[in-house]
Amino acid sequence: MNMIDLQSNDSLKNSFREINDLIKFYGSLPSDFDELKRFAQQIITIFGSTYLCEQTFSIVNYRTNKYASRLTDERLRAILRIATTNMTANIQEIATSNITLKESC
Repeated sequence: MNMIDLQSNDSLKNSFREINDLIKFYGSLPSDFDELKRFAQQIITIFGSTYLCEQTFSIVNYRTNKYASRLTDERLRAILRIATTNMTANIQEIATSNITLKESC
Protein backbone atom coordinates (compact mmCIF):
# COMPACT_ATOMS: atom_id res chain seq x y z
CA MET A 1 0.00 0.00 0.00
CA ASN A 2 2.92 2.34 0.69
CA MET A 3 4.00 2.12 -2.95
CA ILE A 4 0.56 3.24 -4.16
CA ASP A 5 0.58 6.09 -1.64
CA LEU A 6 4.04 7.11 -2.81
CA GLN A 7 3.08 7.03 -6.49
CA SER A 8 -0.10 9.03 -5.94
CA ASN A 9 1.49 11.73 -3.76
CA ASP A 10 2.31 14.77 -5.92
CA SER A 11 4.36 16.37 -3.15
CA LEU A 12 6.65 13.34 -2.95
CA LYS A 13 6.92 13.20 -6.75
CA ASN A 14 8.10 16.81 -6.75
CA SER A 15 10.49 16.05 -3.92
CA PHE A 16 12.04 13.24 -5.95
CA ARG A 17 12.44 15.52 -8.97
CA GLU A 18 14.18 18.12 -6.80
CA ILE A 19 16.47 15.67 -5.00
CA ASN A 20 17.15 13.60 -8.14
CA ASP A 21 18.97 10.94 -6.11
CA LEU A 22 17.12 7.73 -5.28
CA ILE A 23 19.02 6.94 -2.07
CA LYS A 24 18.63 10.48 -0.69
CA PHE A 25 14.97 10.46 -1.68
CA TYR A 26 14.20 7.27 0.23
CA GLY A 27 16.12 8.67 3.19
CA SER A 28 13.96 11.79 3.15
CA LEU A 29 10.62 9.94 3.16
CA PRO A 30 8.43 10.48 6.22
CA SER A 31 8.00 7.74 8.83
CA ASP A 32 4.73 6.68 7.16
CA PHE A 33 6.92 4.94 4.59
CA ASP A 34 9.25 3.08 6.96
CA GLU A 35 8.35 -0.33 5.55
CA LEU A 36 8.98 0.86 1.99
CA LYS A 37 12.27 2.48 3.06
CA ARG A 38 13.46 -0.78 4.64
CA PHE A 39 12.54 -2.72 1.51
CA ALA A 40 14.33 -0.20 -0.73
CA GLN A 41 17.39 -0.34 1.52
CA GLN A 42 17.53 -4.12 1.22
CA ILE A 43 17.26 -3.98 -2.56
CA ILE A 44 19.78 -1.15 -2.95
CA THR A 45 22.38 -2.81 -0.74
CA ILE A 46 22.20 -6.15 -2.55
CA PHE A 47 24.02 -4.80 -5.57
CA GLY A 48 26.23 -1.84 -4.77
CA SER A 49 27.42 -1.66 -8.34
CA THR A 50 26.79 -3.09 -11.78
CA TYR A 51 30.02 -5.04 -11.52
CA LEU A 52 28.91 -6.71 -8.30
CA CYS A 53 25.55 -7.53 -9.88
CA GLU A 54 27.21 -9.16 -12.89
CA GLN A 55 29.70 -10.99 -10.67
CA THR A 56 26.90 -12.33 -8.47
CA PHE A 57 24.86 -13.46 -11.47
CA SER A 58 27.88 -15.28 -12.93
CA ILE A 59 28.59 -17.03 -9.63
CA VAL A 60 24.98 -18.14 -9.20
CA ASN A 61 24.78 -19.27 -12.82
CA TYR A 62 28.03 -21.27 -12.60
CA ARG A 63 27.28 -22.85 -9.23
CA THR A 64 23.68 -23.79 -9.93
CA ASN A 65 24.54 -25.41 -13.26
CA LYS A 66 27.50 -27.42 -12.01
CA TYR A 67 26.29 -28.37 -8.53
CA ALA A 68 22.52 -28.00 -8.77
CA SER A 69 21.72 -31.41 -7.30
CA ARG A 70 23.47 -30.65 -3.98
CA LEU A 71 23.07 -26.90 -3.69
CA THR A 72 20.67 -25.67 -1.01
CA ASP A 73 19.61 -22.05 -0.52
CA GLU A 74 21.80 -21.86 2.58
CA ARG A 75 24.86 -23.05 0.65
CA LEU A 76 24.16 -20.69 -2.22
CA ARG A 77 23.96 -17.76 0.22
CA ALA A 78 27.28 -18.83 1.74
CA ILE A 79 28.91 -19.13 -1.69
CA LEU A 80 27.67 -15.67 -2.66
CA ARG A 81 28.83 -14.17 0.63
CA ILE A 82 32.33 -15.61 0.19
CA ALA A 83 32.57 -14.81 -3.51
CA THR A 84 31.46 -11.19 -3.25
CA THR A 85 33.27 -10.10 -0.09
CA ASN A 86 36.49 -8.09 -0.04
CA MET A 87 37.73 -9.91 3.05
CA THR A 88 40.57 -12.39 2.78
CA ALA A 89 41.06 -15.41 5.00
CA ASN A 90 44.27 -15.99 6.93
CA ILE A 91 44.75 -19.58 5.79
CA GLN A 92 47.87 -20.09 7.90
CA GLU A 93 46.05 -19.08 11.09
CA ILE A 94 43.06 -21.26 10.24
CA ALA A 95 45.30 -24.24 9.48
CA THR A 96 47.20 -23.95 12.77
CA SER A 97 44.15 -23.36 14.94
CA ASN A 98 42.32 -26.16 16.71
CA ILE A 99 39.03 -25.46 14.97
CA THR A 100 37.33 -28.56 13.64
CA LEU A 101 35.49 -27.90 10.42
CA LYS A 102 32.39 -29.91 9.68
CA GLU A 103 32.34 -31.47 6.23
CA SER A 104 28.91 -31.95 4.75
CA CYS A 105 27.96 -33.45 1.42
